Amino acid sequence: MKLDPFFTFLLGIVVTWSVYHFFYIKDRVADRQKTFAAYPRTYDVVSASALIAGACLVIQSVGRRLLQSLAEKMLPRDRWAHQVFALKQRRFSEMAFKSIYFLSLTFAAFFYLHSESWWPKLLGGRGDESELFKDYPNQESHPFTHIYFYISAGYHVACFISLLLSPKLPDFYETLLPCVCAMLLIFFSYQGNFLRVGSIILFCHDFCDIFSCGCKVFVDTRHKVVTFFLFACLVVSWGYLRLFAFPVAALFPIFKNVKSMKATADGEDWGFFVCLLLTLFVMNIYWFGLMLKMCMHFCTSGQMSDLHSPTVSEEEPSVVERRRSPRMAQASSSKSDSKKRH
Repeated sequence: MKLDPFFTFLLGIVVTWSVYHFFYIKDRVADRQKTFAAYPRTYDVVSASALIAGACLVIQSVGRRLLQSLAEKMLPRDRWAHQVFALKQRRFSEMAFKSIYFLSLTFAAFFYLHSESWWPKLLGGRGDESELFKDYPNQESHPFTHIYFYISAGYHVACFISLLLSPKLPDFYETLLPCVCAMLLIFFSYQGNFLRVGSIILFCHDFCDIFSCGCKVFVDTRHKVVTFFLFACLVVSWGYLRLFAFPVAALFPIFKNVKSMKATADGEDWGFFVCLLLTLFVMNIYWFGLMLKMCMHFCTSGQMSDLHSPTVSEEEPSVVERRRSPRMAQASSSKSDSKKRH
């Protein structure tokens, strides 16, 4: 079933509501920035994300060239035509870069934040849920939460630019929707000083992407055992972090504290944040269903395939034509022989 109209509809709602939300809270945010010295500055996240996005695009481009030789060694060249092999090389390099990015960022996030009073026990911390919104909106957070937001914002902006510049694939809108939701959530969460709960949400999603990108690195190689191991890690981490820890450690506390926060921050449009978070959660459920479908495909066929890969012919048109030409020549010769007999 084609879900593009549904994803496009959700994307339209998200973008329209975001424009409204920006003008709805901008005066209140400006007042808080003047009143509270520790309140996050909008300029910081905008400027930092722009610089980091540019750096990500440059590093990814350089990394693609550096990893080209490794991709040539690991990918079976005789399996695809030249054009398809080039696409596989490109994806191999991009996914390798993203795997390293998510591994480094989640390690740093856990290292700096796991001992904070608000970091949840579900994620290896000792924190308490009541600390998430303590003293809000005049709330000071660990300095790394700001860095975490800057890097994440820049990365998602870079992904957004790459997505728009790349050829439009069948999964374009289902990839674009969570990318846009992530960018908007990061920006407005920083602007609203939701650094603590925002860091938890980022960690739950970034950790799973280590294995998601890792699977895409090895899926086209001959290392099927490594691919299956990473896929198993992906399913387990996705189920625990995105479908369990994300709602329990972030969504439910937000729902519980909305009333108390409204008393001190009545200028917030809480429905907007709930809408974005629920959209993200629904997409997590949808992707988990796709992963189970991939698992069933592997059990029945013994082959691991990426359901998000574009539908590309495995051979160049010229190859197909060359294979058809002997048959066509034979058919034409038989026709001419029959005509001569008559």
